[in-house]
Amino acid sequence: MFHALGDAGRVGVGTLAALTRRDGAARVRAACARALGEVGGSNANAIRALGSALGDARDEVRIAATRACEARGAEAKTVVGKLAANATSDDPELRQATCEAIESVWRGRRGDPAPDGSEDVILFQSAECAGELTRDADAGVRAAATRCLGHLRGAAAAKVSLINKRIEDTDESVREAATEALIKLGFFNPSTGTLSKTGNYRTTKFSANKNLFAVLSGKQDIAAVRTRVKVPIGAVVRVWWPMDEAYYEAKVKAYDKETREHTVLYVDDGVEERVNFKKEKVDLRHKPSKKGPTTWIPCGMLPKKPKETKSESADKERARSERKRKREGDWIDYEGAGAEVQGVGLVGRHVKVWWPLDKAWYTAEVRGYDDGTREHVVFYFEDSEEEKLQLANERVQVFFPSEDATVPSVHGLEPKRLAVRVGKKNGMYEPGCFRGAECVSCVDEKGEPGTYLCADFDKRFGDPQTDTRRWRRSILVVPAQRSKDAPQSIDKWLRAQGDRWGAHVVGKELKMDINVDMRDFPADKGDVKPIWQRVKIIAYSSTSGEHQVVDVKEDGTTDPTRIHWLPLCMQRTAPEDGDVDDDDDDDDDDA
Repeated sequence: MFHALGDAGRVGVGTLAALTRRDGAARVRAACARALGEVGGSNANAIRALGSALGDARDEVRIAATRACEARGAEAKTVVGKLAANATSDDPELRQATCEAIESVWRGRRGDPAPDGSEDVILFQSAECAGELTRDADAGVRAAATRCLGHLRGAAAAKVSLINKRIEDTDESVREAATEALIKLGFFNPSTGTLSKTGNYRTTKFSANKNLFAVLSGKQDIAAVRTRVKVPIGAVVRVWWPMDEAYYEAKVKAYDKETREHTVLYVDDGVEERVNFKKEKVDLRHKPSKKGPTTWIPCGMLPKKPKETKSESADKERARSERKRKREGDWIDYEGAGAEVQGVGLVGRHVKVWWPLDKAWYTAEVRGYDDGTREHVVFYFEDSEEEKLQLANERVQVFFPSEDATVPSVHGLEPKRLAVRVGKKNGMYEPGCFRGAECVSCVDEKGEPGTYLCADFDKRFGDPQTDTRRWRRSILVVPAQRSKDAPQSIDKWLRAQGDRWGAHVVGKELKMDINVDMRDFPADKGDVKPIWQRVKIIAYSSTSGEHQVVDVKEDGTTDPTRIHWLPLCMQRTAPEDGDVDDDDDDDDDDA
């Protein structure tokens, strides 16, 4: 049967495409995908079917579709985005196949990008994907990704530093791939053994889609983009909620062509909603790989040009920003010689350093200054790495704490259960939870006590007539009996609590109990033994009131794979000089 599927003469492309999408057996879908790779001539229907198969739930089908795209070469340019999505797979074979398929897309004269610039963004996306996978843990993936960069012409020029790093790779095949890529791009002449700084290609100008590329490359403010971007099913977007003054991330599940509405599933609370992207402020997440940088591209309602007549709104916004600055402190751009504080005066201050390749800020502490070289020593909180930088040559922000702020200690915090209500149901918001695991305990209709994730608590007991959709907005904090305060959303309450510490406590280390359980049921529930984990605070989000923490290992270094967002006010922390038992620190995976 499967040999017959590979014969396009016996089975039509339409039949193969239909089986690739809909057959219930994964091995049949995989066989059909392989067969589509062997269909002669250009066939858009085959490429569309392969694009669907690239998002199949089974790895074997995605691998077969990826290999088929590799066989079709330049014809598969239209599905590069779906190929790149598999760069986050746990299967190294699929990650390697992804690199080899992208290489095939751009290999040779057939792979030359269109001269009108219409394929420039696809080429850039290919370079982003391959560039991230040059750091992969698997040597085969690193070699394939590095070799792929050698075929990406001008888009790879910005990634030459990544190729250079692979010259010293521990694996011989990766070193050979790096040499091959440098030769193809013109950065190394094997005949003379000389290196070139320019190479054979100039960085692509990306004449078409120039606004989109400018955002992706960090050369233009994202707010200036006015090109609408097509959003694929399965993509991650963020939707702006003006009432909450915050973005919420969601996954696109479906699109209705008649109503032009997307069905999205919110990450925070699992709520589904139909959204007309043309009428909402929506951004599409661009993230080539799991560990790569995240860029948000406008894909919804086109931003309106600001009207200068709204001076009153501008004044209110400035006043709000000023109040927030006084409360939380402020991050000020470092201006080199013209900076308010410079040289040795920066030692001990917190800074944020912009990494253009990652397109992200990293918070650090300035720990030293060399007057001779004018270099500062910065210590990054997230990975415990030190680096010498001439800050005048970098994009840097310096934190200036509020002069009159009284910042509570982060040590010795003792959490309490928080009385909350949704609809007519009262419950207790449980302390000790991280983002995504927040929960409420209550007594159900049968009189049985239980604990629910906040999203489930809102769904089950909330008012179906209200259109709040977000549990942080619909769950209310119940004021004390004698209090005259009106109930407020738990979102506002958590933000107010988080602002008490704000960014002032970034960089501090503390011991946190990751086994907090203060529930009063079941009846035979015994004492819960604390499990202490040393953590370091590395960031603060004023939109959620949460602090980001990273685990600190026994040797004092941080573990970047163990990072969490959490409301600091709901955690139990050890006293600063307190003596706590660390014997259970290694049990945190089971907590």
